[in-house]
Amino acid sequence: MSVQVKIPAVGESISSGVVSVWHKKSGEQVKKGDPLFTLETDKVSTEIVAEADGVLKTKAAEGQEVKIGEVVAEIEESGAAVETAPAKKEKSAPEQASVAAVADRGRPES
Repeated sequence: MSVQVKIPAVGESISSGVVSVWHKKSGEQVKKGDPLFTLETDKVSTEIVAEADGVLKTKAAEGQEVKIGEVVAEIEESGAAVETAPAKKEKSAPEQASVAAVADRGRPES
C-alpha cells in the first residue's frame, strides 16, 4: 500500500509553493517523521515530513512549482512485497539440503 505525500496548506492566502530541495531521494527508505523536502512559499519555508515508513517515490523535481493539495511523492509502505519473495527462497535451500542428508543416511556403507 502506498501513502500519498501532498502539499499541505501552510497559510490562508497561499495557493502554491516550490519544492526547493529534496532531503531524501527517490527509492530511498524513509521513516515516519523523516524530513522529505523543503517547501518554499512567498511567506514561509517549511520542511515536510514522512507520514509513514517505506520507500520514497518522488513525482516533483527540485525547483518545481506545486499547488496546495498536489501529490508530489508516494511512500510505498514496507513489508508486503519485501517479505513474500525472500521468505520462500530461504526455506527452499535448507529443505533441499535436509532431503539430501536423509538420503545419504539411508544408504548402506560398502
